[in-house]
Amino acid sequence: MNTDFVTIKYVSDSLKGQLMLSALADKGIQALQIHDTLSTVLPLGIGSSQIQVKPDFVEEAIRIIADVEAKFVERPEDDFREASKEDIFYEKSINDEEEKLKNANILPMYIVFAILIVGLVVAYLNSMVS
Repeated sequence: MNTDFVTIKYVSDSLKGQLMLSALADKGIQALQIHDTLSTVLPLGIGSSQIQVKPDFVEEAIRIIADVEAKFVERPEDDFREASKEDIFYEKSINDEEEKLKNANILPMYIVFAILIVGLVVAYLNSMVS
């Protein structure tokens, strides 16, 4: 462990850690991401890497990281707050078409499955007769 650096952030997502390092580097702050491999191998917050900077840059680095984290606000996939009525109508029409395609593809699968079951029953009965 490098004693010239202090940990300012624990990150469970390796990609977010890399983006934070990049933002710090853009501002001229030397930073390290420690245990990066662990956060990749143990996802979902189990493994975490550490973002470290030199003590003289801690306050500025924390502010920069907070700005980076603000960009990671996740919205649900069906978030329509910024959509126009046309966008919503278009999205609904696509979802309706996808649903029709799913339902259309299920019927032939059931028919094939039924034929297969009938064939197996007939083959079993023929083997019992023989």
